Amino acid sequence: MRRIIYREDGGVSVIVLAPKSRRKDEAESEWVKRVLGKATPEGSEYEDIDTKTNPLPDRRFRNAWKKGLKNAVEVSLSKAKDQVLSEVRAERDKELTQTDGLMARANEIGTQAEIDELKAKRQRLRDLPATIGIEDITTVEELQAEYPETVTAVKIKAVAEFVAENVAEKK
Repeated sequence: MRRIIYREDGGVSVIVLAPKSRRKDEAESEWVKRVLGKATPEGSEYEDIDTKTNPLPDRRFRNAWKKGLKNAVEVSLSKAKDQVLSEVRAERDKELTQTDGLMARANEIGTQAEIDELKAKRQRLRDLPATIGIEDITTVEELQAEYPETVTAVKIKAVAEFVAENVAEKK
């Protein structure tokens, strides 16, 4: 059993009972009441669900969970997109930071071709996340398929290279 708490910000929190929190001499109903009573803010709207018959959405976008129809937990597409964009920006910023030193060095001792290549790479990174096409995604399932796990530096590099190739082809 899990308790779903519907927060004022529109999101949800999920409380999972930890079996080791049950006292040896405690009846199951007492244990559930004690643990969930402590974990549920006073005055909160909540629902206790059996996740075997009412499963929760995939955890990939759990920060975008919201109360859906008939109190089902569903994923907010706009919040899930915001999460992906935030991940892209964070990884993009790491990549830009890593190229700062390379750019300084290239400006001092590099060739013009090296400088131009590095400038182009940094511009492709700065263009992220605007160039990833996330605005074309219309369902949570599409977003999940496109970004099944947290955006990483490897994906950022791949996206930047993909964008560079497509921009080169269009010119």
